[in-house]
Amino acid sequence: MKNYILILFVLAAKCFSQSPNDREIFQSFMDGKKDSAFVISKQSDGYKRLKAVVLKKKIYNIHFPEKSLTLTDKEVSYIIAEINNNKSYNFSETTFPNALIISKDTVQSYSSNKAKSWHKEQRSVFDSNDTIKILKFRNERPYSYIETYVHFFSKPIYFRNDSLCILHHADLCNFHSGMCGCNSTYIYKKNNGRWEKYIEIQHGCY
Repeated sequence: MKNYILILFVLAAKCFSQSPNDREIFQSFMDGKKDSAFVISKQSDGYKRLKAVVLKKKIYNIHFPEKSLTLTDKEVSYIIAEINNNKSYNFSETTFPNALIISKDTVQSYSSNKAKSWHKEQRSVFDSNDTIKILKFRNERPYSYIETYVHFFSKPIYFRNDSLCILHHADLCNFHSGMCGCNSTYIYKKNNGRWEKYIEIQHGCY
């Protein structure tokens, strides 16, 4: 009985453990963004959209059709199985060492607090009647919602002998007064030992 429990524990740890590639993938992703401070949801997300992309088998961006990927039936089955396994996956803070990790159930309060802080600072700046301060604030921090962004990722899924990776990303904001943002699916490709973005499929913004 003890051996059976140990086997189950090892299998669970293998299914939900962090891949050594995950941190490199996310670091590569964040290096291409302008956020000075990343806020990321601890709970992975985006699997419904990811599954819809995978089931089409042919993955490409209509604006850059020269880069495309056709999944085999075996790869589709494998990725769908991984999607189902990872729906409850929580990211480790070590995956995002320079980011703030928050729970999905706190995004609304986080957003509200950030917006309140922005409005308070805005009033202080405008009350100062300092033209330079006001112009700087307007240029650098024009809207409160900009400061409420939270990134949501699916757990990266690796296939073709770990040479390709697929994941979903959503960049959402303004949770306290009408959520908005954008979401995309990415294919990363390993090139000379480094993970590089290969295909980006934008699902739209709202």
